[in-house]
Amino acid sequence: MRIEEHHFGAAVQGCRDIVLSSHNCDVPHVTRTDYQLIDISEDGFVNLLTENVNTKDDLRLPTDETLLAQIKDGLQKGRIW
Repeated sequence: MRIEEHHFGAAVQGCRDIVLSSHNCDVPHVTRTDYQLIDISEDGFVNLLTENVNTKDDLRLPTDETLLAQIKDGLQKGRIW
């Protein structure tokens, strides 16, 4: 009798693998961390607020122009990111 296990990748849409239950399968450990956007500096870094109310200033803005415009527009309109 053959039993199959199905594993789905949440980070990569459409990623799917079928592994026999008798085989070993490495599955990544993913931790999600949410931040609130406070400000965008002139040098392209963002000022973020962590869940434990500390600030994080070492994350650079993405280089994709469409995404960058959405982030800046959302910050100006007061949307929560």
